[in-house]
Amino acid sequence: MAVSGLPSFERRLVQALAAIALIAIAGTLAILPYRLYERDIRNAQLHAHRTSGLVHAALERALEQGSDVEALLERLRSISDAGIRLEPLPAETAKPSQGWGRGRSEVDGTTLIYIAPPLRGADGKLWLLEMQHDIAILKRDSVRLIIDLLVAVLVGSSVFSAGIFVLIRGGLLRPMRRITDELERVAKHGGEPDLPPPSSREVAAFRQAASRLSRPEG
Repeated sequence: MAVSGLPSFERRLVQALAAIALIAIAGTLAILPYRLYERDIRNAQLHAHRTSGLVHAALERALEQGSDVEALLERLRSISDAGIRLEPLPAETAKPSQGWGRGRSEVDGTTLIYIAPPLRGADGKLWLLEMQHDIAILKRDSVRLIIDLLVAVLVGSSVFSAGIFVLIRGGLLRPMRRITDELERVAKHGGEPDLPPPSSREVAAFRQAASRLSRPEG
């Protein structure tokens, strides 16, 4: 069999390490962005529920006491980072069977919309409280974190692969190649082989076998 027709171990090693790096990056891309985005949206929803709960309680008390709701709304809008909207609600849309519970939220593009449970004024009139939280900055931060982590995975896997390659090439491939070249020189031109010092147990065993072949007994 022609040796020149066989792929080199060094090339196979490079391909294997490159495949490992690509698998690590692909796995990160497949799992990490979704998990981070899901976590950020969940945190944003919790923040929206907490903030909206406070606003809901303040407006509910103002409506029950017949206070100036518009003035309170303006004050809340000035200190909150969310858009606040309060509008009349038909009574039939807020029945207990509707299951309003603690309110509900949904994401529309870069806006998280929270709809609070209906408010009831002192006159029995129902009001709908809706708050809009801008999550564009949160999404940008999430994307930036994902990119940073991907770069870290890319650099880490590249450094790891390069370290393994250098270790195997320097400790095994180069000494074996030097021994092979020296044996070929002796086979062509004769003389004593100048074998390199062993760098590992495997290279030492290969060196001893090569030395015995170059000096046949008898």
